[in-house]
Amino acid sequence: MAPILIALAILLFPVSSYGEDMIIGVIDTGYSDIPGIKPAKLCKTGHADYSGDAPVLGPVPKDTHDGMHGTVIAHNISDTLLKAGVTDFCLVIVKYGWGSAKNANVIQSQLGVLQHMLTIKDIVAINYSSAGTLRLKQEKALFKKILDKGIRVFAAAGNEGLDMDENPVYPAMYDPRITVVSFVNHDGELCQANYGSPVDEMEKATFDFNGRTYCGTSMSTAYATVRFVKNKSKSKK
Repeated sequence: MAPILIALAILLFPVSSYGEDMIIGVIDTGYSDIPGIKPAKLCKTGHADYSGDAPVLGPVPKDTHDGMHGTVIAHNISDTLLKAGVTDFCLVIVKYGWGSAKNANVIQSQLGVLQHMLTIKDIVAINYSSAGTLRLKQEKALFKKILDKGIRVFAAAGNEGLDMDENPVYPAMYDPRITVVSFVNHDGELCQANYGSPVDEMEKATFDFNGRTYCGTSMSTAYATVRFVKNKSKSKK
């Protein structure tokens, strides 16, 4: 089923640029508008679902990792940029499959989202607020193609509190050109972060959204993406 899902994703969500905006690819668990909250600034086209389990732009999500995570990350990037006066951007949401690393459909999904990113015109950055131990040669090769095109990739260090020099995580450590993002662990922090020499940037750990505080290197990665886009923007105050 996975190859069919990939083909359908590209057919259902055609890829194009969005005016003069910089495109930020958000590889995550999807996105949903929430009643009473201004939507994130999404591109008109280009979104795709490689999970095979739900629309990429779905109904109000349940507050779970699979449903809410991508929505929070999209708002972190979009809301923080707009608050800073940056308007010349939009987000392309690409949804991956989530589950066992031994699941062939999950692996195919991980490859599909990257293949899709290679088709998007005017993309300047990819936010990948996820980390794991699964290492795939095909995935590494696709990241190399993305990086070779000059696209910046920001990836999370992970939240296990481990030394990455002894416990490698991916996609963060596929290529030295991937910007690996973490935060400084404090005794009063709501969560913990991986650390070590692979880490390139340290950012804020938390993001307040819809009455809750979300914490982790996922949030830090979004802030790093924001910093990069702000520096490239022509519209910032």
